[in-house]
Amino acid sequence: MEKTAHQSCRKVEITSSPHFLEFLDTHKISIGLTTYQTNRLFLIGLKPDNTLSTFERLFDRPMGLHVESNRLFLATRFQVWQLDNILETAEVDKGYDCLFVPRVGYTIGDLDVHDLSLNNKQRPLFVNTLYSCLATISDRHSFDVVWKPSFISRLLPEDRCHLNGLAMENDQPRYVTAVSRSDVAAGWRAHRNKGGILIDIDSNEIISDFLSMPHSPRLYRGKLWVLNAGTGELGHVDCRNGQFNPLTFCPGYLRGLAFHDHFALVALSLPRYENVFSGLPLDKSLTGSGVDAVCGIMVIDLETGMTVHWLRFEGGLVTELYDVQVLSGVRCPSLLGFVNDQVKHTITFTDQSQIVRHILSTAKNDSSNNTDISKMSNETPSTVSQRVIVMRLILSSQEVVDKYAGLTYPSITKRLAAQQLHEPLYCSLLIDNNQLVGMAVAEIGNDGTAFLISFMVRSSCRKQGFGTRLIRDMEQQMCEQSVTALSVQYRTNWRACAQLERILRKCHWSEPVLHSLQCRTDIEHISKAPWVQKNKLPAKFSIFPWAEISDEERQQILDRTDYPPFLTPFQEEERIVWSTSFGLRKNGHLIGWLVTHRTQEDTVQYTCLFIEPGHRHAACGLNLLATAICNQIKLKIPFFIFMINAGNNAGRNLTNRRIVPYLLSAVETKYCTRSLPENRHFVQNRDDF
Repeated sequence: MEKTAHQSCRKVEITSSPHFLEFLDTHKISIGLTTYQTNRLFLIGLKPDNTLSTFERLFDRPMGLHVESNRLFLATRFQVWQLDNILETAEVDKGYDCLFVPRVGYTIGDLDVHDLSLNNKQRPLFVNTLYSCLATISDRHSFDVVWKPSFISRLLPEDRCHLNGLAMENDQPRYVTAVSRSDVAAGWRAHRNKGGILIDIDSNEIISDFLSMPHSPRLYRGKLWVLNAGTGELGHVDCRNGQFNPLTFCPGYLRGLAFHDHFALVALSLPRYENVFSGLPLDKSLTGSGVDAVCGIMVIDLETGMTVHWLRFEGGLVTELYDVQVLSGVRCPSLLGFVNDQVKHTITFTDQSQIVRHILSTAKNDSSNNTDISKMSNETPSTVSQRVIVMRLILSSQEVVDKYAGLTYPSITKRLAAQQLHEPLYCSLLIDNNQLVGMAVAEIGNDGTAFLISFMVRSSCRKQGFGTRLIRDMEQQMCEQSVTALSVQYRTNWRACAQLERILRKCHWSEPVLHSLQCRTDIEHISKAPWVQKNKLPAKFSIFPWAEISDEERQQILDRTDYPPFLTPFQEEERIVWSTSFGLRKNGHLIGWLVTHRTQEDTVQYTCLFIEPGHRHAACGLNLLATAICNQIKLKIPFFIFMINAGNNAGRNLTNRRIVPYLLSAVETKYCTRSLPENRHFVQNRDDF
């Protein structure tokens, strides 16, 4: 099995079947892939040493991709880009035999463009999903209407039928797919299982109306192929009676279909199990076949229906693909992004019919500041307004630390040392005059809600509306991930606390409420507390090392309901400090626990202390604390931190009565939240199915 870890995404691992590379080599092809979920265009080929080449560039929400000789066309959030190969035939540059450069950008607005092709005049033709029509580039306007379904009464930005797929015949649009024939705003959502349609553009007739989330219609070798995404099947439709004839089942949500020789290349995504995208027939098919869904490419033999080769994205960062295209005759393609030194310094022109290419040297007065956006390759702005750019990135936590640690507050580096984060992280970066001036970072929890874990605008750039813009862009980004609420927690002693609260109020967040009290001390001060050395447990009580908890006791804790979730002893067990973590029994029955974690080399976090309500009068909690603190003193770990949640009355009382006199600091934290609208249309967000 061939395997490569992608250079710019440490958490992404690309694996392939044993003969996938041989397949690329034998057929002299490479592959283009788009993934709007992580804003990437991948070009996959073979390096000179016959290992896998996975070249990528970041674009803002790339979807439809079209290959035309030495040219690519790419649909992004509000533009269509034309990218041209600047290498001559048989020319190789640093091992690459094709170098695409963005030459022309058509600004069309956020139309939720899906499939993309060229018409007979060699102008981009695209599925305008937001307005439920086919459209092409206009010289003056956002688009010119080419065709609309007969059942669509008005062209409004309502995504009425979720028109998505386009099949061309002789450079003319011939067939389209849609999720339903709805003529009301977002009405397609109610017809996901069996309401999918295939329309003949020439006759304006629906030739099939019982598909499930159909995508990617393609005419190839006399057959009309369709991906029936809701069932996970590749098949072809009989245009005489509309019958869908499945060829094979693929374990994933299908979007993106290309052909080469007698093979079909199908793009698979991991299904989303929330909102209107749950309960599709695909769910039962995956369960019935006993396989897990995958994200990647399957190469299917059209004669047998067998999957002969595959490529998969592992690691959880890339989970959804949209389009796939075959680059014939190209072995190892590459691509220049928009905002890096290469695209600024690569110059080509013709002189007396000869093509000349120059790579300009970097000017001496170019900024060497590592926050200069020109130094950050592979990154593409998502929103442009005069001199200010908001750029979205989806990164691993380590990538954030490596590239942007200085623009995170609270520090992502310190947070990683204390706890694991839910990956990937969603970032909004603000750029003013080519300089990074602000950044917001969010993580999405397992329950589908999101947390703003870092927010910073450089002090010299504040009071210019940058913070508000970052917050609003992060809200929109979270809407696109189907997040229902975005929250933030912050310390009240933060010097920019007042500015943050003004920004959140302006963006209609909830009023701040008390979340917790964060306390810090050291062993020198806490050891002065008289109860540390003098407490004794009453008879029948015993303290034991937490590492010795039995399986039966563990299950008992999981079954009980008398403690809040934040006091569970089973959080981040791989980071537990066993020498300062203990359990408490009475007559052999477990009645409490104290679990600690190591946040830094010099700090122990006392994470959760719980005693059954009926036994708190016996100073059991103090005895657990005293035992742990004495062990920490022996280990010579100097600092001791803990947090009391607002709802933890018992913990707050214990702290006020016994611990406050021996603290170095006690800081309140507050909590704000923003409910995100379910109708994401009003914040310009899309469901990309």
